[in-house]
Amino acid sequence: MQYVATHGKNYATVEEYNTRQALYEQTHQIIEASNARNSSYVAGFNQFSDWTTEEYEVMLGLKNLAGRDDDASHVFTGVANSSGKDWRDVSGVVTPVKDQGQCGSCWAFSATESVESAYVIAGNEQVIMAPQELVDCSKGLFSNHGCNGGWYYYAWKWLATHKSMSEADYPYTSG
Repeated sequence: MQYVATHGKNYATVEEYNTRQALYEQTHQIIEASNARNSSYVAGFNQFSDWTTEEYEVMLGLKNLAGRDDDASHVFTGVANSSGKDWRDVSGVVTPVKDQGQCGSCWAFSATESVESAYVIAGNEQVIMAPQELVDCSKGLFSNHGCNGGWYYYAWKWLATHKSMSEADYPYTSG
């Protein structure tokens, strides 16, 4: 019941409640198994914990879009230029986690958040950029499709010729 209250759930029938409770219990088992592995993260519940796989997949934005440029499939085969650095350990480089809501816009968040971090690493102050701008503007037949999915790669191509607005000036509306 705490989950229902926390996430503002409202089920139309007793049958739906029972179905959602069973899905929640399945998620609970997955979370327990994941957390028992002592990974570098801790799994937990969210607003999707009582969804079916089909409901969740409808929301996902990454699609296998035909017509991608060959550049998107190149794999780095060189040698690392350093022993590595975990930028999560450097204050202000990795921006806060954001919520895409019911919109399949993960591709826009991936693009803006990677650019945000690269901008800070390049010596600039942190700026939270506007994924909504990409959802609205980075579109095309063989490109991104707003809330219906897309690729961070095409978002980067769009950003290469356009400047990104800040989240404060172009707020996210999940649609």
